[in-house]
Amino acid sequence: MLKEFKNFIMTGKVIEFAVAVITAGALSAVIKGFVNKIAMPLVSTLTGDVNFADKFYNLTDTPYNTLAEA
Repeated sequence: MLKEFKNFIMTGKVIEFAVAVITAGALSAVIKGFVNKIAMPLVSTLTGDVNFADKFYNLTDTPYNTLAEA
């Protein structure tokens, strides 16, 4: 049974999946850093120092004043 499991693990699809998961995690960190450190400060400067953390769009018919209230 251990030999069969080893053969299964060593197939290309399992290795490719593992590499894809690791790559996606690293790419996610890079994109999050780019957006938080470069893109959003630039957009905020261009829009007059708007704090986008406080902005939200209500998709319901119920009116809400803040995101915490929603």
